[in-house]
Amino acid sequence: MGDVAMTVPVVQALVRTYPELMVSVLSRSWARPLFEALGPRVRFIEADVRGRHKGMVGLLRLCAELRRMGFTHVADLHSVLRSHVVRCVLALGGAQVACLDKHRGLRRRLCSMGADAFLRWCGDNDKRCLPTVFKAYTDVVGLAGYSLPPFIFDHFQPLVPDDLPDRRYDAAVIPGAEALGCRVLYGIAPFAAHPGKELPQPLVEQLIDTLLTSQPESGVVLFGRGQREDAVFASWLRRWPERVAVAADVCGDIVDELQLMSRLRVMLSMDSANQHLASLVGTRVVTVWGQTHPAAGFMPWGQQPADSIQADMPCRPCSIFGNSRCRLSGVAPGRFPCIEAITARRVAAAMMARRSSDA
Repeated sequence: MGDVAMTVPVVQALVRTYPELMVSVLSRSWARPLFEALGPRVRFIEADVRGRHKGMVGLLRLCAELRRMGFTHVADLHSVLRSHVVRCVLALGGAQVACLDKHRGLRRRLCSMGADAFLRWCGDNDKRCLPTVFKAYTDVVGLAGYSLPPFIFDHFQPLVPDDLPDRRYDAAVIPGAEALGCRVLYGIAPFAAHPGKELPQPLVEQLIDTLLTSQPESGVVLFGRGQREDAVFASWLRRWPERVAVAADVCGDIVDELQLMSRLRVMLSMDSANQHLASLVGTRVVTVWGQTHPAAGFMPWGQQPADSIQADMPCRPCSIFGNSRCRLSGVAPGRFPCIEAITARRVAAAMMARRSSDA
């Protein structure tokens, strides 16, 4: 989800730079609202990978459908097996194609050297630096035939869904709905795909307690869906029944979640998709980094480096995606000193700090 959300500023810049261009975006159905919000010159095409486009037969069916649409230029921003097949088929049909360079060599060097040593090694040599994902996407679009000037991204318009109907939340039906009426609303997305990117649950509980105690007029909205998330969130709802709400209980789809994110004063997110979704609606995001590091290029769009919370450890990052075990000697499996070194007080202070953009 995060990779898809990070393409939105690039697509917006593309249609603004080339007014005559019609852009089609191929992705999963959940992403449709992100791109339909960019205007009539952006068309969304659904890849139904669990239905008609499932498996190799379905993938070939998708390729045939795309060939009939007559695309002249193709930018593969995903660079996985499915997109490789699609790209090759469209190239055979005469389209000019380009694909994402994931800079695997530089990523391996970053993880082996650690961020501080890696950045010193990079120095002023742009060829050594890992580009942000946004820059990498822009390079693909340029190779496909449509270069983008760097300054165009300074004018990104957040996808604040002002035109969506304001939902009314029935406190008698939805647990924690009272929290949504609080004057100050914080968002917390405490889960990630891998434990090396997650704050421990007791620490998140301390954080919520600190926010609610320090600011009696505040409420907290929890973001995340899944069996594990539901169980943890239910226990927190019981502890703070009128001050905490769960986004999944009040949001039917991604559009509702974007609307809710746009109302937050601050979103706290791990290195996961929610940091990118909240950034798209112009919400300030405080991010937590454990095994991973912003130097790998996944910093959310338009956010401040000062809002990246991380431990100063020379071994970081040890993973690009947070899916490795800690490589320090003597550390038990499942433990991550880099994430455990972050305190609830530090995160709460960052969330409650006022930035110039909050004024």
